[in-house]
Amino acid sequence: EQPPGVFPSPASLSRYASRTIAYPPPNREPDRYAETLLRIVTEREIRVLIPVHDFELIPVLQRRREFDQRTIVPFPDYETFLLTWDKVRTLDVASSAGIPIPRTWRLDGDPDALADRLPYPVVLKTRSQTWIDHGRGRSAYVTGMNYVRSRDEFRRRCEEIRGAAPEFIVQEYVHGYAAGVAALFNRGEPRATFA
Repeated sequence: EQPPGVFPSPASLSRYASRTIAYPPPNREPDRYAETLLRIVTEREIRVLIPVHDFELIPVLQRRREFDQRTIVPFPDYETFLLTWDKVRTLDVASSAGIPIPRTWRLDGDPDALADRLPYPVVLKTRSQTWIDHGRGRSAYVTGMNYVRSRDEFRRRCEEIRGAAPEFIVQEYVHGYAAGVAALFNRGEPRATFA
């Protein structure tokens, strides 16, 4: 069912995939994507829908009521999802729970006003890893380019990134190593965790 010029995803090539369906790109056409998915889950009586990327998940959660009438979407509601998607909200939740967080500043307005107050080194990052910009999905990941060691470097990087994303945050650099922890819950009960 692949239209001409549409290439299969790696998952569709799995020997465990019995069927594949092409749909509009959710990062460029979120409304058409959601409409197509609603039609597919209805016509094919799909019992569970598991969007695996933010761009796929957000349009589904924004139209949650419609999807819940047709299939199971094993994700929290849109507002709860935003608590994890938006770094500022995630940090607020962590801080209110007594979890230590790096000092964080929102980069809105004149970066020069902030540049003199920062405890270098700092980390410059987008408020969210993914966002929609003029109808197209964008992503940004923290790399070595995000680490800023001086006031002059901060100003230069701010000039370079101006307009690249809707909003940036600055965090104090915390020396150490990064570790990710993921968990699967069923109605508040942990089912699996891994790091």
